[in-house]
Parts: sequence; C-alpha cells; structure tokens
Amino acid sequence: MIESSDLIGLDAELPTADVVMLATPLTPGTDTILTGARMDCLPPGAIVVNVARGALLDETALTDRLERGSLRGAVLDVFKEEPLPPTRRLWGLRQVLLTPHVAAISPRRIWERELELFLDNWARSRRGEPLRNLVDKDAGY
Repeated sequence: MIESSDLIGLDAELPTADVVMLATPLTPGTDTILTGARMDCLPPGAIVVNVARGALLDETALTDRLERGSLRGAVLDVFKEEPLPPTRRLWGLRQVLLTPHVAAISPRRIWERELELFLDNWARSRRGEPLRNLVDKDAGY
C-alpha cells in the first residue's frame, strides 16, 4: 500500500527525473498517481512511460503537456480505455509511442509462463505446500 510519506518521496524526486516509468499495480493508493500537478514538477524535456495500468496517470493532463511542449515525449502501452479510441489527441502527437498493451511480451510467451505457474501451483496444492504469486487482497494486487 502506498503511504503519504511515499508520495512525499515521489514528489521530491520528480524535479530531477529525466524519465518517469509507471510499472506499479493499480490500487486506490496509485489511481492517478501521476497527476497534472505532478507532471508540472518534471523538468522540461522529461519523458513519461506507462507499462502498467492506464488509470495510473491523467491522460488529458499528459496530452496537454505534450502539446505544450513541457514534456519531451511519452511511451504508452496501456490506457484507461482500451483500445485507445481513435478520437484521442494522443494519436496525432509525433513525440508519443503508442503500443497495444504488449509490454509483457517476451521471447518466452506469457502463456508458457502462466501454464508453468499453474502446473507448479497445482502440484504445490496437492502436496500441501504454499502457492506462488498469491494475491494480497489487503494490498489490492
């Protein structure tokens, strides 16, 4: 869970960041963690990367700052609404790289990794052992 002291630390680091990469779960504490006000703390020329969840940032605020030139660019693999509607201004911005929610793709296909985890957890369950990658319902992920 993100605490208010963590956000103070985040806010202190933003003015020194050349790149901000969002790779965190979406929880009540991280929903819209990158607000317009936080983007305004970034130095001119900063880049925003989001490979986690679209709701982690304010898409309209990001678009506004990219159009104004106060941010250098963005790399976005996820969006609050997927697929990204064709009417969104992000489509027309040259300094934005948009990908279709494929950041998890690797040479070892995700389905292979998921099947391996499933089979391992099934065997662990039959042996009465703890399972891997359990969801912490209190934390939200």
